[in-house]
Amino acid sequence: MRPTLHDNKLPVAGHRRGNVLLATIITLPVLFGIISLAVDYGQVQLARSELQTAADAAARYAAKGISGGTAVANAKTAAAANTSLGSSVTVTDADIVTGNFDSTKSPKFSSARSPMNAVQVTARRTSARGTGIPLIFASLIGLSSCDVTAMSVAQIDTGIAGGIIGLDSITVKNNLLAATYDSSSYTNPSSVKYASGGAFGSNGAITAKNNEAINSVILGPSGSHNLSISGAATVLAANIPTPTIDHSAAPAVNPGGVSKTLSISGTVTLPAGTYSFTSITIAKNGKLTFSGAATVYIDGNVTFSNQGTITAYNSIPGNLKIYQKGSGSEFGTTSANGVDVTADVEAPLTALAAKNNLVVRGRAVFKSIDAKNNAEFYYDSSLNSTISDNGGSGSIATVQ
Repeated sequence: MRPTLHDNKLPVAGHRRGNVLLATIITLPVLFGIISLAVDYGQVQLARSELQTAADAAARYAAKGISGGTAVANAKTAAAANTSLGSSVTVTDADIVTGNFDSTKSPKFSSARSPMNAVQVTARRTSARGTGIPLIFASLIGLSSCDVTAMSVAQIDTGIAGGIIGLDSITVKNNLLAATYDSSSYTNPSSVKYASGGAFGSNGAITAKNNEAINSVILGPSGSHNLSISGAATVLAANIPTPTIDHSAAPAVNPGGVSKTLSISGTVTLPAGTYSFTSITIAKNGKLTFSGAATVYIDGNVTFSNQGTITAYNSIPGNLKIYQKGSGSEFGTTSANGVDVTADVEAPLTALAAKNNLVVRGRAVFKSIDAKNNAEFYYDSSLNSTISDNGGSGSIATVQ
């Protein structure tokens, strides 16, 4: 007897149901895998986002602590206040690097440059620390966790580039020039090559009469000036701070037995090293030079006759650090012509004085600066010094 059409329906339906079941068995693991992979990816991205937030917060708070020496502690505190996948974020000392950020240089952040104005913080969740991001689907192919890092650099703006400071006053009668150069590329600046770009700073009055060429002026709250500059002077929230002169590293005996009352006649070249003097006297046409990097501590006067010169090794100001103390002390002489200095000088209790043709290359912080005619000041930007505004909080920005 021939089977009817009705009799064939049951076998066909059962075959289709079997195909659907087989397809479901094959497809479900793939679907679960895709869902699990999405969960893994979402976990990793969430952790990365939370770590970035923690790194940004840590870097900004660390930058705030640069001047007070609390950058590392601040970074750890700020990081711990944030969480990643429910766990507090921990950064180690090695994750926190202080240094200099300068958008014009490569690399922009470097721990080898100064001044210190930025902090780099790296927040990590790694398997080596036992904090890797656990994976669900990837664990089926042997990947149980994923390492995630986030890095941030924050910079604090605590000062203004500068370097020629007369804390109480700066007075020049005729022909004043302030310019900027970089001794790492050029060591003999002149009014022909560098005609402008420099800055003066003072808490008192900056005055000149004729023919000044200067780019900018930085003043304490009570400071004033009569210079012709392109814009307004920068007025700080508090006085330009007086640096503290620490002579604790001054040697009891100078290298080679050099006298502490140094007299220079002709050309004298001292070896590299650290020296301590109670006075330095430079005769007419006298030249004091050094054969290597040197640090000079002076407790007393530096007296120049005409055409007296002090020059750092290779004419690079950073190779000669001069720290002078002594209330009412003098560097130069009001009657001296042709005083020429290439150095990085901090002498906050000292008056820099000269008559005509004064030239200073490098950096200078004096109590006062007084010259008559033809005074030229060349700030060496490679010293990376700043005039700090201690009265301001300093703006902080995440820069990388």
